[in-house]
Amino acid sequence: LSPMLYPSHYEAYFQSRPHEVVQRGVEVGLKRGLKLRPFLQAFDMRRPAGMTQPQYIRAQLRALQELGVDGYLFFIPRSDYTDLWTALAGR
Repeated sequence: LSPMLYPSHYEAYFQSRPHEVVQRGVEVGLKRGLKLRPFLQAFDMRRPAGMTQPQYIRAQLRALQELGVDGYLFFIPRSDYTDLWTALAGR
């Protein structure tokens, strides 16, 4: 199952917490025994002030790593992967 866990699509409280959004979403699925490969947000929409796009991406990835989930997909509507490559290189 590939749920779309885009922090920008949640209420304002969660928009500034990309780690928490991914963590909570994945935890719910894992408790139900689902095999997950979530879609993560790699586009710049409602990103918290003071957080770079690579930091935003890494926060989401850190949540998956902490939960032992190693599969994921990223959505980037502009097909500009610069920030994603930067984030992945910094892991």
